Amino acid sequence: MQKNIPRMISENWLILYKEIEGIDLACQRLSRRIQRANSLALAQDELLKNYDEIELDFLSFFPEIINYVETNRPYF
Repeated sequence: MQKNIPRMISENWLILYKEIEGIDLACQRLSRRIQRANSLALAQDELLKNYDEIELDFLSFFPEIINYVETNRPYF
């Protein structure tokens, strides 16, 4: 991870993930790095096909994440 962090920052990986095209690019790259056969390169199709359902799951789960972080954050 220490090797990848500077690239993640310089190439704004997390910013790319806010767009479907960025997620697709990440999946394409990961697909090439996985040595065994995989269908990760087709993830964009699945994401688009199931987008509404995934969004509903996210919208119900994200507030739980926020609450967890706020209640378990260490105080400095």
